[in-house]
Amino acid sequence: MRWWGYLTVGLICYCAFLVADIPAWQGFKGLAHYGVPLTAKQTEGTLWSGEARGLAYRGVQFENANWRFQPLALLNGKAGFDLTLSGPGQELQGNAAIGLFGHYYLSDLTGRVKAEVLPKLLDQTFIRPAGDLDIDLALLELSNGRILRAKGKVQWLKARIRTPIPANLDGLEFDLDGQDSTLVIGIHDLKGPIGILGDLTLEPDGKFHLKGRVKPTQAADPSLANSLRSLGRVNADGSITIDYQGQL
Repeated sequence: MRWWGYLTVGLICYCAFLVADIPAWQGFKGLAHYGVPLTAKQTEGTLWSGEARGLAYRGVQFENANWRFQPLALLNGKAGFDLTLSGPGQELQGNAAIGLFGHYYLSDLTGRVKAEVLPKLLDQTFIRPAGDLDIDLALLELSNGRILRAKGKVQWLKARIRTPIPANLDGLEFDLDGQDSTLVIGIHDLKGPIGILGDLTLEPDGKFHLKGRVKPTQAADPSLANSLRSLGRVNADGSITIDYQGQL
């Protein structure tokens, strides 16, 4: 092994010893100092391996969180952890990391959360969804509430929108593929009352472009169908072509 190899191993071991001795509550206090809005009512263990109860991030609540430090993540300039979150009707497990420049990374993330948490996590409250999000993400990178990179799939089950337009969508699937701060989300319905096939593109500055087709079925709410017709061009087969741009 060359000298830099020994140095790398030594640094990893040194950081591992530090993490093993730092109480979990001090770790949460340090995150607050750097502006990370993550709090816990009660903690046990250390930063290496521990548990938190009453965990909250941007108003999103989980009853329990368990973590274990990943020392090899230091090779990529990150503080990484195996993480499990649980709460009423919610559970997530995967890998979480914080980078040197304040970026957050989630990988191999699977589980289910309430759809209501999404606007809080992204700091966007214009749309109020309801239902469950079935999550299977290979990678998600965030900074300042913006998604920088993403790869994976999310199914929105028992999908409903409370505002701005009340709607029952039954089920939707989102295929996420984003890099260089531009996120493209492929959207299609899961045999719900409205046929949906399209793409949503999100830019770093909050601009979005929604493009695709929707087709209300006889089971669709009439007021929702009329609202959709006002958003695009109605075709001969009853489908509606939508090409809409805006700012979040």
